[in-house]
Amino acid sequence: MDEAGGVSYQRPDKSRFFVRAAVLVRENQIETYQEVVKAICSDFPTRNGKELLFHTHRIFHGHDGWEQWAEQRRRELLTGMAEILIAENVPIVYACVDKKKMVEKYKKPINPHLMTFIQCGEMVERWTHQHARENMWIPCVGSNDFNREIEELFVSCRRFGSPFGWWERKWDVVMDVIAFTSPEKSNVFLLSDLCAWAFSRERQGKDSWGLYDALRPLVYAHKLFPR
Repeated sequence: MDEAGGVSYQRPDKSRFFVRAAVLVRENQIETYQEVVKAICSDFPTRNGKELLFHTHRIFHGHDGWEQWAEQRRRELLTGMAEILIAENVPIVYACVDKKKMVEKYKKPINPHLMTFIQCGEMVERWTHQHARENMWIPCVGSNDFNREIEELFVSCRRFGSPFGWWERKWDVVMDVIAFTSPEKSNVFLLSDLCAWAFSRERQGKDSWGLYDALRPLVYAHKLFPR
């Protein structure tokens, strides 16, 4: 899982939407995806003597060193990453918080990191029940300042069910561990970065070089809150 958008409710108009996307990768696929992504990311430009990391937002806008590559080359990079998911028909779920509506509707709105983690978890639980009941899933989440709160929510969902959301049942096909990662640690994680960014751009009504349209058929489910 990875996210896109600012978390603060204090400036909802600057970053109105917060999106979390989850890419559902089976265990026997991880090694293959790691190698394919690694190959795509093998010749990145350098900055201050260090190779740049894949970051969809920076690549799209040509920021923070990525201006070294022409737009066409950057387009081809993002398209190539999307094609990894498309080729294997990898399921995706995503959750979106409309921060402007949240502050208009609630006096104490829930942190977007926590809200979208619950929503994505519910959708992954449902997908696993329907399509991979013989398996269990492990959440691998982008590390942020809310790791402890997310981990506490994870434990609560397994023991008692979601404290909010639309599906009132315990998470019963999830493993009893949660992992926190970053682009430096996981190549597969970069695929969720791409998805979160593409769905965020679509929600904002902005161009995504066609990435949203390409990834949309892979979306198993999504949630927007509040409606």
